[in-house]
Amino acid sequence: MIESVRAAFSLPDLRRRIFFTIGMLIIYRLLANIPVPGVNLQAWLSFTSQQTGNAVVDFLDLLSGGAVSNFSVMAMGVYPYITASIIIQLLTPIIPQFEELQSEGESGRNKLNRYTYYLTVPLAFLPAVNATLNSLSAICLWLGFRAIKARRQDTHKRFMLSALAFSALFLISYVTYHHFHGDTPFLGTGLIRPVYFFILITHIVLSAVMLPMILATVYFALTNNFIRHPRIARWTFPVWLYVSVTGVLIFFLLKFFG
Repeated sequence: MIESVRAAFSLPDLRRRIFFTIGMLIIYRLLANIPVPGVNLQAWLSFTSQQTGNAVVDFLDLLSGGAVSNFSVMAMGVYPYITASIIIQLLTPIIPQFEELQSEGESGRNKLNRYTYYLTVPLAFLPAVNATLNSLSAICLWLGFRAIKARRQDTHKRFMLSALAFSALFLISYVTYHHFHGDTPFLGTGLIRPVYFFILITHIVLSAVMLPMILATVYFALTNNFIRHPRIARWTFPVWLYVSVTGVLIFFLLKFFG
């Protein structure tokens, strides 16, 4: 075994990767002990000590290497990278340039990995994740609408299934964020306040209405019932698009007035 370790360190490229990995682990462990600024750490520690039987908290703390229990700046762990990887995988069959990179072998995959790293940075904050997923859903919905108008059914199907996937990921991210963070109060005053609450209330109401509409639309499409599918899709599309766009708008309103 000693010979294997010595042989590994004798290769410059492998030695560089080993030292890089060790360095990243050291940095992560240091940052895992730095709490998020502005957080009442004593209150958080008191809460987590009362939730020792909470499987979700314990599991997330295990995956993050103890960062969750410390409410660390690294509490997100590898989740942003996983989300970024899923997004890149979903976009690969849709974007021709990504398909070309995937077919180029190792060099193409390295470029896709680089794009994944770039996407990981903005995804490190869950509200931004939610806004990003809503934006991607809205873009896919619009492109899918344009595709079916041009009678490109295969492209339409890809975009709509991607929109469904992004909306599902948004729901998971949204529930996760509000489970640990709670609601963000809106502090804006004046005319912007009734505008915000109108957008928020319609967003929530239509979100509840949207889910069975989406499931019915997808069901009719997958069962090749192209008599009922377009009938309900005419209503599903504007509602779904409105919810996706207003989700992004709510994020920015809370960003500036929250």
